[in-house]
Amino acid sequence: MEKYLNKGHTLYTDNWYASPILSMYLHKKTNTCGTVRCNRCGMPPFKKTKLKPGQTESKHTGKMLAIKWMDQNEVHMLTTIHGDGQLPIQKHGKITMKPKCVKEYNENMGSVDKTDMLLSSVECVRKTIKWYKKIFFHLIDLSLLNAYSSYKTVTGNHIPIAQFQMALIRQIIEKFQTDRVPKSRPPTKDQPSKLIDRHFPSEVPATQSGRLARRRCQLCKKNNKRTNTRYMCTECDVGLCAAPCFNIYHTIKC
Repeated sequence: MEKYLNKGHTLYTDNWYASPILSMYLHKKTNTCGTVRCNRCGMPPFKKTKLKPGQTESKHTGKMLAIKWMDQNEVHMLTTIHGDGQLPIQKHGKITMKPKCVKEYNENMGSVDKTDMLLSSVECVRKTIKWYKKIFFHLIDLSLLNAYSSYKTVTGNHIPIAQFQMALIRQIIEKFQTDRVPKSRPPTKDQPSKLIDRHFPSEVPATQSGRLARRRCQLCKKNNKRTNTRYMCTECDVGLCAAPCFNIYHTIKC
């Protein structure tokens, strides 16, 4: 904005940007006016009593004016160009008073409100994401809106923005799509089931007479060692020493 300073321009902002600090920084023959959050740093405290519709409460310094105005809800304004004067406005067949800064704000922020309205149905910003991601996605949304505006100007085709968005997404996907490469998996066809199933050691069942039974360890047998064990793998139906034979048998192809 530096090239626009000191030239008498007026910057209209919503409550996302407006603050006393910004107004003071830009006060170089550059005026500001906009809605502001009442808890912004530097904002003066207002009375907690509820105003009646049309009533105002104002606080000012030599350069800034802060106004609380009761419409259907409380509206807080911050301006460096207006006084606290009000203008008669006809609304629903009735004459009501509205601060001049509110009237001019509404007149000059019309295009911004229209932008917000158009983006509200297709924007990808979500409340749960980090602030810097919100900025990124908001720029994407604005790029979409600019492309939509250019499309209508060039073609004269006034399709809904949601329809334009879907057509744009499809074109981007078609242009940049890549063939999916299936993830390679180790072949299981030749793998014995003992290496791919879940196995747990269990005690060898007792005999019919109730006596403890033992079975010969299958791994020790392969190693020409005779060992009788009380444990076995019920899935493989082989006797195995609890340690280390059970683990070795189920992790080594043998």
